[in-house]
Amino acid sequence: MRSVTQETRREPREHSRKTSQLITTLIVTTITLTAILLVYNFHLTSFSFASRAATPSAASMRKFPQIVLWAWERPEQLTFIDPRTTGVAFLAETIFLTEDKTIVRPRLQPLRVAPGARLIAVTRIETDRRKKHLLSAAQRSEAVNAILESVNHSGIEAVQLDFDARDSEREFYRELIFELRQRLPTSLPLSITTLASRCAGDEWLKGLPVDEVVPMIFRMGADAPQVRGLLAAGEDFKSAPCRSSLGISADEPLPPNSHILENRRIYIFNPRSWSPETFARIAQEVHKR
Repeated sequence: MRSVTQETRREPREHSRKTSQLITTLIVTTITLTAILLVYNFHLTSFSFASRAATPSAASMRKFPQIVLWAWERPEQLTFIDPRTTGVAFLAETIFLTEDKTIVRPRLQPLRVAPGARLIAVTRIETDRRKKHLLSAAQRSEAVNAILESVNHSGIEAVQLDFDARDSEREFYRELIFELRQRLPTSLPLSITTLASRCAGDEWLKGLPVDEVVPMIFRMGADAPQVRGLLAAGEDFKSAPCRSSLGISADEPLPPNSHILENRRIYIFNPRSWSPETFARIAQEVHKR
């Protein structure tokens, strides 16, 4: 009788132990499967980014005319343009990155355009060279939020970033571009401007998930002789993303290599407010080339 009682008491303990082992096994299996799925999703996302970065679509910018006027922070009356031949890239906001702060200044000057004009919202990014800035993940996300807010208006058909990033700022800028592309509607093309010297063979531009890179061949400073020599020799930019568009200024001579303007979208900067006369002059010069 005693042995039967002991066996009876042992059975619940054994059952409890087996149940505990089963629960532990289920928990471990669940955690393992969750980890595998997370890793798979991470690699899938990374692959998606890499694929999109490797094949920027210049075709998505084809709806824009050959000439696009930059309308900077000054009163602009562009009702005289023909929307079939001329678009407008207007400064929508300026983002200042200083220390750990992200300061956003929206456009303050009035802008009027011709009905039906294709619009590109430009965000200018500047860093305070006099102070040390963190360029943190928080600042990056704040900047991306501001850019998304600036394009949340009807009529805007593309986004353009204007940031003369120094070598030490490139990684921050690259991550910002990737985050912005991820969060932008797929219907909105992403364009960036760049110093012309970056297009002379800089691999940094390669693989960015952008639809257009605009080399600016004006206000080049110390890089001017190198870039002008390249163009005068009849050569094109070595960096492939830089070969679909070009940025010039209404107050500087056009490049001596007339072929550089062919089959490209031409962005034109004007240090003063646009007038019909100034536009007609520079447009005629571009078309003559």
